[in-house]
This record gives sequence, structure tokens and C-alpha cells, in this order.
Amino acid sequence: MKKLLLFAMLFITIAASGQIRLGYTPSEIKYEFSKYTFENDVADDGTPMLLMKTNYAYIYYYFIDNKCVQTVIFPKNDYVVQNFVQIFNESYVIVDDTEWKYYSNGKIMSVTLKYFDKEDQFAFVAYII
Repeated sequence: MKKLLLFAMLFITIAASGQIRLGYTPSEIKYEFSKYTFENDVADDGTPMLLMKTNYAYIYYYFIDNKCVQTVIFPKNDYVVQNFVQIFNESYVIVDDTEWKYYSNGKIMSVTLKYFDKEDQFAFVAYII
């Protein structure tokens, strides 16, 4: 049982750290994560978006000029939320309990944990500052 739990945590760690794809095109994301199911959609404001469905989260990629400008990750349960928080705490600069920053290639990425009362759902929102 411990091995299964360790494997699950390792899998979520690898998957979580690799899901945010700011600057990527839709085709690059689909190619990289070809084992997952995708749906093309448009946000209420007209922004093109791509939904990727995994076993542990729904991940929305929002695009401007065919480049991903925001990623929103909706974990499927509280266990997954806790794992994402742990990953971000270990890999990114902690701003506070619900915000992290990542510095790379002259850019700053912000990740914020939000709670949506209406949907009773947590989400991680990532974008370039």
C-alpha cells in the first residue's frame, strides 16, 4: 500500500509540475499530452481555450494570438489540491499560503490558489506577470 501511495504522489508530482504550459500553442500542448482527451472551446469573453481532462484534474488553457497566456487547473478532490500545494511549496517561491512565483527566462509566472464558492471548487490559476 505504501508503494502505491508513493507511486501516486510521484505521478501527481510529475504531472502537476508539467501541466502549466504558458507560451505554448494548442498544437504543442496536444502533442505533448497526446494520451489525454482535449476539447476546444471559447470562454465567455471570446478567448479561445483548450480543456485537457486527466484522472486527477481538469486543465484549461487560454490563448491569445495562439499562445497560452493562462492555465487554470481544477483538481478533482482535496487530496490532489494538497499535492499541488506541496509541489508548488517545494518548487516555487512561496508568496503566501495561496500564491507562488516561478522565475525563468526573464519572465515571472504567478500561481494562485482560488476557491469558487458557487462551484464549491478549488482552482490553481497560472499566468505570466
